Amino acid sequence: MHVQSFELANISVSVAWGSYHHGQRRDHRILLVREPQYPQGRTVAHILLSVCEDFYFDEQYKLRAGKLELRWARVDHWEKAGKRLWCTWSASFDTWVAGPRASVSSSKPWQGGGAFIDYPELKGHRLATYLLDFIVEWLQLHAAPDSEVHPVTLAARDSDVHNRTRRDKLWTHVGFYWPQIAAGGLSAPLKVRNLTRRDTWKANIEVSDLATEYSSRYVQAETEEQRAATLARNWKAIYEQWCTALLWLKWSIGATAALLTTLILCMRGP
Repeated sequence: MHVQSFELANISVSVAWGSYHHGQRRDHRILLVREPQYPQGRTVAHILLSVCEDFYFDEQYKLRAGKLELRWARVDHWEKAGKRLWCTWSASFDTWVAGPRASVSSSKPWQGGGAFIDYPELKGHRLATYLLDFIVEWLQLHAAPDSEVHPVTLAARDSDVHNRTRRDKLWTHVGFYWPQIAAGGLSAPLKVRNLTRRDTWKANIEVSDLATEYSSRYVQAETEEQRAATLARNWKAIYEQWCTALLWLKWSIGATAALLTTLILCMRGP
């Protein structure tokens, strides 16, 4: 998992279960999304993804709880009267307050949350697959393997024929199971160790950290600027050559006219 920065605040906060220390890690990256049918084609969306991780340690600096917030928005167009439409997806785990619990949709592991892709034009582009895979990797990296994952409820309002199949696959492929999936309801009990990563998003989504993307764009812009400057110099050289040729042509026509005039006068005699 790419890390931009990590800060550990040496604070001792008195709470009901003791004292804790807080650490935070932030990361930013760019997602280049292409059409699933044409993964080698042009990029159809640029997603700015902000990753914020909070970790809570006990007095012996043992990791006891954590929460993850993913915020993303399209940066290649504007929404809602010129403001970027930011979407949020949270996850968390806890072995301190509520026992070994985890959630793939909320910043509080003992309750559910919501996960929505508020860009209708990006449905079917595996963006949710990437985000859920990121969350599963994060939980398996930090949470206790025997943590109980909070049940997931499939939203009935998103159960149209076309969306239901895609939505159900998203969750069942990482390990969630509904005894009666068509009717919705709560998912069956699940442990973090039973979650499965799914990286099919790699077929049409390219991930780049913000610094690398900015650097590549700068180099690309610099290259285009150099190409434009070279083209301008070439056109200037061609223009100067044409001007020189026209001057020589004008001089040649003048000299030829003067010579013909002289010959005609000589032939007429005095």
